[in-house]
Amino acid sequence: MNKTFKQCQADPAIKTVSVCFDQESNHGKKYTYKTRLDLKPGDLANVNTPRGVIVVRVTAVHARPRVKPDDEVELKWIASKVDMAAIRDAEKEDRDFAKQNPALDLL
Repeated sequence: MNKTFKQCQADPAIKTVSVCFDQESNHGKKYTYKTRLDLKPGDLANVNTPRGVIVVRVTAVHARPRVKPDDEVELKWIASKVDMAAIRDAEKEDRDFAKQNPALDLL
């Protein structure tokens, strides 16, 4: 029996989500991951792949886990969400600093 299926049955906090990798070489193919995070479509999340940790875009959150008892593939975890608010705050800090120090633009 599929381990992910058993996990989802044992822990109702586990859900599955569809994601896509934004690289052009992916051609929009979607992949399914498991998570306990509160994600919504459009969120960016980190997933571990054979190529290392990659940022993916959540395309769907499933009402019920999309995993069957006889699935051959075990789903991997999404363990963290990209903190876009922190990124926007850091970028604003850079803009504010540049406004307060216009002479730096001349360098």
